[in-house]
Amino acid sequence: MATDDLYGTWTQDSARSFYGPGPKAASHVRVYERAGEGFKVSCTEAIGGKTISWNYTAPAYDGRVYPVHGRTDFDGIKSYKLSDTETLGIFMKDGIQGGAYARSMSDDGKTLTVFEAGKDNGSGQPYWNTSVFTKS
Repeated sequence: MATDDLYGTWTQDSARSFYGPGPKAASHVRVYERAGEGFKVSCTEAIGGKTISWNYTAPAYDGRVYPVHGRTDFDGIKSYKLSDTETLGIFMKDGIQGGAYARSMSDDGKTLTVFEAGKDNGSGQPYWNTSVFTKS
């Protein structure tokens, strides 16, 4: 598995994904592009009858805060590379840590799993999501 396996389009496998407390995304597509030593991700999700698009660019896995565009619950992110197949990120809102994610790619580069946990859209209600994606 090479780090380059991350780049491209990933489509959520809704049957293998879990959103707590919900609702689960009806669809979720992620597009990863190379950006410096890091990546740019553009996401389009349909949740609860609404479609949202959001993105961010983390040009390095250096723990610096980079802006998140298109979300109301977070406005920044810090990213850390744990290995060629695993990353960790901390979402920020107004300079305060609000949610975390872990991204893990299968050894064959065909499955991407994203774990997210935090507070729901500023309401303070906790959430925990597991999204499973396959390469399109």
